[in-house]
Amino acid sequence: MKILAQKYIPYAEMLAKIGNNAVFIVDKDEHYYFISDKFKLFGYDDIPQNNSNEIQDYPLKRRIHPDDLAMKELIDEKIREFLSALPKEEQVQYKYIYDYRGMATDGVYRRVTNEMQRLEVTDDNYLALGIIEIAP
Repeated sequence: MKILAQKYIPYAEMLAKIGNNAVFIVDKDEHYYFISDKFKLFGYDDIPQNNSNEIQDYPLKRRIHPDDLAMKELIDEKIREFLSALPKEEQVQYKYIYDYRGMATDGVYRRVTNEMQRLEVTDDNYLALGIIEIAP
């Protein structure tokens, strides 16, 4: 997946530069291949550098409200079931968007909008682009 991710990182970097949102590339097993520095918008400075060993297993979900995390994981599972029933070439045609509460560094939960779209699908994995923004 790392080789496939390299193909999309320049596009993710471009998206991160033009928007006021955080951009990432992740696989099915939640290994991150790119995390934009815009995650600092959320007030955190522990975002790992791209190309470091720490980026592989960065736990973004630890900042999601526990009630919302349970619902997010349920929604993610239903989406995975739906998409995996489709041919690989169709799976990349869907984008899903949902909101949840994310904790800022001041301990206050704020509404966050999360967009995900699969970029590439293999027999046993997929690569997805994620865009997160703090909702108004």
